[in-house]
Amino acid sequence: AGAAPAQMMHKGFSLHQLSAGYRGRTVLHHIDLSPVPPGSLVALVGPNAVGKSTLIKAVAGLCATQGQVWLDDTDLSTLPAAVRLRHIGYLPQDVELFAGTIAQNICRFDPEAKSEAIIAAAKEAGVHEMIIKMREGYDTQIGEQGGALSAGRAQRGAPARARDGHTPPIALDEAE
Repeated sequence: AGAAPAQMMHKGFSLHQLSAGYRGRTVLHHIDLSPVPPGSLVALVGPNAVGKSTLIKAVAGLCATQGQVWLDDTDLSTLPAAVRLRHIGYLPQDVELFAGTIAQNICRFDPEAKSEAIIAAAKEAGVHEMIIKMREGYDTQIGEQGGALSAGRAQRGAPARARDGHTPPIALDEAE
């Protein structure tokens, strides 16, 4: 395995013999995907319960897997989950926010995140204006599960966290 990937991809990401599942059941078997160049779009389309969400979770490192997910020359399975998620933006079907500020949720609690990158991600997701109209702006505490935000605001803000200003591949699971 190589070193942890830099902020931007140069070669892309690929899958090699990836198998994944949940609740002790393997639902994806030996998936290969040729390198996907940076900036490309890959759509997984199919009926319910065929493994689309499981594949997205596997790429993000959020379920049990065998095989490799590669970002450039790095097998992401060799990286701790917190590091891996800094390099794969993930937007689940159900928005999951955590107790902390809006800024902390956008940057996924990365202590090295720069304000400029957080604001850029919010602008790219189209939520910057909504955030700055809040009483404490980016420092607004949102509570556990985003309890201080309406469901609509949480849904609108979640893409900023998936993008967070620099994340190369983004895995969107039925995002609206």
